[in-house]
Amino acid sequence: MAPEASKFSTKRLTKNTLPDFERLFEKHPAPGAFSCWCTYHHRARPSVNEELLSGVRRAARNRQRRRELVENESSHGILVYSKGEPVGWCQYGPREELPRFDNYRSYRRPARESGAKRLWRITCFTVDRKHRQRGVASAALKAALQAIRDGGGGIVEAYPIIRWGAYREYLGTVSMFQKEGFKVVAPFGKSNIVMRRSVKCGSPGPPTTRVVGKANSGNSGNSSSSSIGMSMRRGDHPSRGDGRGSLLTARQVYSAVKGKRP
Repeated sequence: MAPEASKFSTKRLTKNTLPDFERLFEKHPAPGAFSCWCTYHHRARPSVNEELLSGVRRAARNRQRRRELVENESSHGILVYSKGEPVGWCQYGPREELPRFDNYRSYRRPARESGAKRLWRITCFTVDRKHRQRGVASAALKAALQAIRDGGGGIVEAYPIIRWGAYREYLGTVSMFQKEGFKVVAPFGKSNIVMRRSVKCGSPGPPTTRVVGKANSGNSGNSSSSSIGMSMRRGDHPSRGDGRGSLLTARQVYSAVKGKRP
């Protein structure tokens, strides 16, 4: 039986916890993690000559980039620990810190709720192979939302996958975000969707405010997201790589966004 998430502890990424972050990524916890060092979404566009770098040089460059981001306090993230050992990671941050999504052609940014002060993004999850299917990513997500509350709150945006085997599994799953009050607001390519929730400064738990954008038109219940969530009940963590699920069609996603069952 999977242990309860309460058995995990969490810490925010700081200069003091950076060695723990590096220890986790040195274990190559997921495909591409070691070479990326979770810097991909910090760049608005690919770096010059990025494709010409060897894997070793790319990893060294990105590792140094991560250190610089932490040193400059331009990086936010949650580390999850089991018995003092780092076993999971979640990256979050304000939009200006994680600008990559704004340059995706498939990204459709929904209108903000009136009065929202800041748009936050949750972009990456990494879980050590030995600790998957145990609630590590869920614990990281809860801690990230609390950190966002402490940081003043705002609108929080996520980009989970809608099928296993998708390239961007590291963005999390629909069901995990649903449990924390996120709602579907827009499609995002063929394998992901955009989900949002509002977080008030110091507010506990899921919000009771309306869904942002046009996704609130139509049904007012949970039908807009339940049909998508059904395909993601096979675990709460990304980077698993062994799951297989059916791909929801673009028509199904658009129907869900409009508040209709596909």
